Amino acid sequence: MPRSTTPSDGTAGSGDHRPDPGPGGPLLSVYSAVVIMASLFIGVVIGLLTYAVMHSIPGAVLAGLGAAGASFRGLPEVIGR
Repeated sequence: MPRSTTPSDGTAGSGDHRPDPGPGGPLLSVYSAVVIMASLFIGVVIGLLTYAVMHSIPGAVLAGLGAAGASFRGLPEVIGR
């Protein structure tokens, strides 16, 4: 007779096979990850545009870092929560 693969805790039909995040939970919330990724994207775009105009790598890096930092501070107010 074949063995039953159904767990005895009542989760047979859930289809949820995600691993347990552990005692601490996820490192970042989805909201925080979106703000960080958007800030990095804005910084890269501004850096590339600055390089295209000035042809200066240090100037482009400084502009990109400044834009990323400013957007990191400003995006939570724009996005809201």
